[in-house]
Amino acid sequence: ANFISAMINAANGRGRILYENYNRGQRSEADAESYLRQLSLHASIYRAIIPDIMTANLSVILGNFSENPSISLSNFPHVDYKYYLEMQVRVLATDPAFRDLGGVGWWGTHAANEEIVRWSFALMKHYAIEGNTGSLSEKYGLVYAPGHVTNPDFEEGLSGWQANNLVSTGSFPDFGKDSQKRYGSIYSPGDQFAILKRTQDQHAELKQTIVKLIPGKMYSLTFFCADHKDLQNRIVAPRRHRLEYDLSNVNILKRVCAVDTRTARDEKDNAARINAFRILFRAEKDTAELTFRNKTAWPGEELALNYISVMPWFE
Repeated sequence: ANFISAMINAANGRGRILYENYNRGQRSEADAESYLRQLSLHASIYRAIIPDIMTANLSVILGNFSENPSISLSNFPHVDYKYYLEMQVRVLATDPAFRDLGGVGWWGTHAANEEIVRWSFALMKHYAIEGNTGSLSEKYGLVYAPGHVTNPDFEEGLSGWQANNLVSTGSFPDFGKDSQKRYGSIYSPGDQFAILKRTQDQHAELKQTIVKLIPGKMYSLTFFCADHKDLQNRIVAPRRHRLEYDLSNVNILKRVCAVDTRTARDEKDNAARINAFRILFRAEKDTAELTFRNKTAWPGEELALNYISVMPWFE
């Protein structure tokens, strides 16, 4: 109470509190709804201290950072992060605990791709400017977990995937947190992965059918890979990894492979560097065949692959 009063009383009562609240991703929509109740609880605490704090002095700053390997709250590849962002803004727009809220905003737009930037401010226009309370996600057909890919983080081994004998699974502590920069989760997402090996004569191959696509609709495919031996030995050696992929029954519009080339992110940093892929495509059928292989890799190389995410694109 003393701290809040000091902030508000600064500059003759014109002080403002920008309450930063960066909501970690949750596995299910029910878990997300339960988790986001803390937003209203915190608002009630503020009101209990100063009843009229909302109108003039308090703004809530949510997090929309979602770019790996910069910093990301988009921790689970089966969750549409856009839908989760709307869940947060809708709480501020509809819960009585936030009546007369003085302001709302984002931190982390510098670490969000252009789709998330556009969606973030479409939400602000919809709720904060126009005063709507109905779902924007519903208008665009978005759901919490669209189910296009089964077992996208290999948390259930190779279930849902077709693989040859050079594909296995593995895990490494904090791979998701340290190499991929999945931020702040208590669930350690990203620590499991598929391992694609290359021998002198054979290459690994991993397949799955992407389902529930709408022909003519635009989607994004995202996935991450790192050198498995770099990961195990804590070697920092940024480079483009020799991983190939095929995607059938689609019109590919854009391909991006971002290589984390930073040789030192801090003095204790010894995490293997990832390649982050994003492919934009327009579906031609309701299914698409996704295939990974490492045919061009050097014999003896091993790649760790996870976060296979397919999501509808906000156009």
